[in-house]
Amino acid sequence: MEQKINLPKHTSLYIKLSNTLKDQILNNFYHVGDLLPTEDVLQKEFDTSRTTVRSAVELLEKQGYVKRFQGRGTEVCSRHPTQNLNYLSSISGTLSKRYGDVKTGAFTLTMTVPPPDIQAKFKIKENEKVYSLSRTKIVNGKIIAYIKNFLLPSEIPNLENHEDYIKEFGLYQTLEQIYHLKLGYGIDNISVYMSGPLDSEIFEEHSSIPLYCTKRNTFLENGTLFEVVTAFIRAEDFEYTVYLKGRP
Repeated sequence: MEQKINLPKHTSLYIKLSNTLKDQILNNFYHVGDLLPTEDVLQKEFDTSRTTVRSAVELLEKQGYVKRFQGRGTEVCSRHPTQNLNYLSSISGTLSKRYGDVKTGAFTLTMTVPPPDIQAKFKIKENEKVYSLSRTKIVNGKIIAYIKNFLLPSEIPNLENHEDYIKEFGLYQTLEQIYHLKLGYGIDNISVYMSGPLDSEIFEEHSSIPLYCTKRNTFLENGTLFEVVTAFIRAEDFEYTVYLKGRP
């Protein structure tokens, strides 16, 4: 006799089902590349409606756990957070989409004279100060990323008054919601290397780990260079994706 799985109470049915399937994926009941059972099979297995099954799978897809393909089925995706390089996405936003609860760890926001290379990029005077923002991002008690930004203060006066907002919602959302800035485009340079002593201290590791190093110059819609940011991210816990089309 076919055994049916009972879903927990006190939550919307489709969220319960989505969480149950997510747990199965995270516990390797379904592996990356596997196809989930069909809607009919899931409907019978969980004794629920087709609408509930469809909504649960849609939620899983939005969270990046699965991808639906017409005529093929629903495939389990890589569980790493994936940052899309086809638009100006943030690391904080990418992590939040995957894990939900992302905490800000060590946080520093000051006005400082930047290094000469940053001065040259911003085309500012030798002793002119900019905002320097650094913080770590933590998921389930593990430091996933360290991010350091230099920001042009003329566009974001009194940024220090919004530290709590930055910690909770991220820098880009702060820029858009509070300062109403329109970010135009960015240029990213990405490399991978093994962490050194300083990196290991930041990430609280006793041995070397592979890290992505992402350097971005961000421009406003009017072409003004507004941000220079360097991010260090655990390579084992993160991915990048780029949409490619055609040949040159």
